[in-house]
Amino acid sequence: MRAASIVVALAIVCCADVAHAQPRGLAAGQLARGPLEDQPPYIELLTFGIGDKLFEKFGHAAICVRYHDPEHVPICFNFGVTDFNAGPIMIWSFVRGEQDFWVEASTYGEMFRFYKWEDRDIWLQTLPVTGEQARALERQLWASLEGAHRTYQYDHFFNNCTTRLRDMIDGATGGKLAVGGDERYPLTFRQLGYRGLAELPLLQVFADFAMGRQLEDYPSVWQAMFHPEVFRREIERRLGVTPRLLYKRQGAAFPVTGSTGRLTMLAIALLFALPLLAARWKGLVPRLAIGAAYTGLLVFTLFEVMPSLWAGLGAGSLVVPFVGVAGFAMALHPARGETAAVIWAMLHLAFWGFVVYGLVVLSSIEGVRWNEAVLVVMPFDVVLPFLGATKRRRYAQARVALVVLASLLCAIGVFRQPLWIPILAVFVPMAIIAFDLPNSLLRLARKQDAPKPPEAPEVSAGAGAARDPS
Repeated sequence: MRAASIVVALAIVCCADVAHAQPRGLAAGQLARGPLEDQPPYIELLTFGIGDKLFEKFGHAAICVRYHDPEHVPICFNFGVTDFNAGPIMIWSFVRGEQDFWVEASTYGEMFRFYKWEDRDIWLQTLPVTGEQARALERQLWASLEGAHRTYQYDHFFNNCTTRLRDMIDGATGGKLAVGGDERYPLTFRQLGYRGLAELPLLQVFADFAMGRQLEDYPSVWQAMFHPEVFRREIERRLGVTPRLLYKRQGAAFPVTGSTGRLTMLAIALLFALPLLAARWKGLVPRLAIGAAYTGLLVFTLFEVMPSLWAGLGAGSLVVPFVGVAGFAMALHPARGETAAVIWAMLHLAFWGFVVYGLVVLSSIEGVRWNEAVLVVMPFDVVLPFLGATKRRRYAQARVALVVLASLLCAIGVFRQPLWIPILAVFVPMAIIAFDLPNSLLRLARKQDAPKPPEAPEVSAGAGAARDPS
């Protein structure tokens, strides 16, 4: 399950700053494969706090071999190396579950200087392994630089730079990390991912649409050690090694909780739905009211997203408010307003449909393929502008029925994903079309306000008989 990795990979390619610096590795000629001494070396675990770049939001870990002779430079092994500048190729590999990572060795000094330069917390734990245990780890680490041992297919939760170290250390210590590791960790995979993306709420809500129900599972403590922070705590708890803080981040601390981005995503969905109301409601006062609501939502959305857009797109991000205003203005056209509003709403609906269905079809990752959002967002919504009024209304009624079904399945716990924002994003525009809002409401109001015809006076049989001239 590489779902969180796909979120970050997609975001990296969508942003301007895709470069990801890494500690400088040593060339093959600079490495003298161990063992270098008769005495087994010290084995040290380094764990690093989160950093500024997107791929640094979950921390990192490395393992080092330190020899007794000062002339033998300590060597650190980094299992988190890949080509972060590969762009769309990297995304395709992540979606397919085939992104290769590999191991690089660097000196302890180079690794420490690099992460200090990145202003990331650095902790060190000297592992309580001696004799053959230390020697076995040393041999395994040197062997990891060779041939088939060097590369592996990355999995954010189950096969990453930290789990590789967890497995090595567990093997060297006779399974001390695995003992009791089957107990349930208190956070789900999705919640652990949200902690890393706490300052990037739009990526969190993107995961609501794009990532499947497997992220709602609770990992075991063993599985949760994919996260460097959890790994460091479990090393302390199980091996009795208190971490030593070598360097403390000088910048502001990164949040681990915050906005989920769902309110912003709902505002964006309404920005695509409200022009449908404006196109159908011809009165000046209702249109002014809808325009005021649209303006408020647009200002709120821009306030939330423009800092990130400016960081990624620069001055190009200024086109966003103009597009937002144009989307509403087109809906006010006296002849083609409703057609323009349907196209505008379709852009948002079809975008999410193609994203979700594209990932489900293309990915071999279980956490992506089994996505409950397929019952909510659909690429078929792209047909809306091409249907006549009657067929469009019937199509929207069928979509509303599906969304209501998904809502019921969420309410009773059959569906486990956080789907309420996707549900509302589809329900609002489809309900406007399906129930012909606000025209149907206006017709109902006129019918209720229309004067009733006077009732015919009742004539009694006796009175009628009296007036009968016969």
